[in-house]
Amino acid sequence: MPGAFAVPSSEVPGYSPIYRHPNYKDGSINGEFSNITTLHELFAHTATNRPDEEFLGTREYFAETGTFGKYQWITTTEANNIVSDFGSGLDSVYATYAPECDPTTGQQAIGILAPNRPEWMLAEFAAFRSRRYTVGITDAAGIESAEQTINTTGIRIIVCSIDKIPRMLDRRSKTPSIEVVISMDNLDCSKPSAATETLNVETIEQLKAKASSLGVVLLDMNGVIKMGRANPTEPRSPKPSDLCTICFTSGTGGAQKGALLMHKTFIHATRGAYMTGHQKDITYLSFMSFAHIFDRYTIYTFMHDRIRVGFFSGDVTKVLDDMQMLRPNIIAGVPPFLNRIYDRIAAATIGAGGLVGFLSRMGYRSKISRIRSGGGFKHVLWDALVFSKVAKLFGGNVRMLISGATPLRPDVQNFFRVCLSCMVLQGYGQTETAAGGLIQGLDDYSDDNIGMPNPGVDVRLR
Repeated sequence: MPGAFAVPSSEVPGYSPIYRHPNYKDGSINGEFSNITTLHELFAHTATNRPDEEFLGTREYFAETGTFGKYQWITTTEANNIVSDFGSGLDSVYATYAPECDPTTGQQAIGILAPNRPEWMLAEFAAFRSRRYTVGITDAAGIESAEQTINTTGIRIIVCSIDKIPRMLDRRSKTPSIEVVISMDNLDCSKPSAATETLNVETIEQLKAKASSLGVVLLDMNGVIKMGRANPTEPRSPKPSDLCTICFTSGTGGAQKGALLMHKTFIHATRGAYMTGHQKDITYLSFMSFAHIFDRYTIYTFMHDRIRVGFFSGDVTKVLDDMQMLRPNIIAGVPPFLNRIYDRIAAATIGAGGLVGFLSRMGYRSKISRIRSGGGFKHVLWDALVFSKVAKLFGGNVRMLISGATPLRPDVQNFFRVCLSCMVLQGYGQTETAAGGLIQGLDDYSDDNIGMPNPGVDVRLR
């Protein structure tokens, strides 16, 4: 942990000293944003302080060709209105179909099953509005994994993309607790999307009939929003100690387990992360599954200032296409994803033969030496000849790349520093800490560590 502060007299037998961020030696992070204590308040902060600014974006979808166009945005004000109306509508849905609260927490759960998209975030903030907590569900590892999550948490109401509904109904007996399914996509086919491309009016009517025969209430978000607009309710703000989400992780034991995260945990983690870098005016591409914690952690960190979140078009193999359209300035990813991109680009540059390979390798050696000596990330000659072309694959606007989850190989970390001409930082966190933990400093050009603790984080080794 280079540069970390070792708390005096904190070492005990079998353990290292406690380490903290050197600028926050007492372990506290009082001061800036201390008035924000829940994710509900963080969203209100964004809506109030950044009204009518672009907030959540998706690429226009052309059903005739199955292709995507430019990003279209909803503003912070529009998002706030949707959250208010959808949250009010959810109050009516819960009052009718699932009025009971957990006897321990006094809260209710809502499941969300979909690839990352604006409706995922809007549903989560609408849940927070009435002290509900979310359960992120993914079927990436198989439908059985999603069913285990549902059954473990006893979810009765779930919000999902419409393409998930046919299989859910086919396997209704596997998740008997589900009573209401709310489609993110309109059930009248009025707004085509990639999720609706295999469906039409006839097949959706068949879905409705099947849901009814199984005793499942099938709604869509648009209908619930209209319900809430007609019968608005007052927010019931969560407490910092309330659950905000249950995030399932395999951890180190194989079988997935649900980490119970409170609002105060998420706020402490994201606020501490924001204070390490104070990055401003963020444009960010969201593609890492919201059912896990890293992507939500990153977005909520930058919501302390200003962020535009553009969502990928649904195919992770085409994320670079989305980046070229969005031109993000912050990218977060995990090593398996970054390794795949590295393999593809390195083969065409530093691993290539002929003049291209010769110039790429020479430029790489020159730039990495310059970066390590503190000479900066830019190089007029080598960027013009080689690396600006690579940077354009990522939109040409990246100023920081963050890697987490598992260690990033040194050759991959340094390659992206050279090609993107920007900071490439490794960090470490756990689902149980809302992903907060350690990250390299902005002036750390090494490739063999995960940095120092974030402000407000204590770390010790055993």
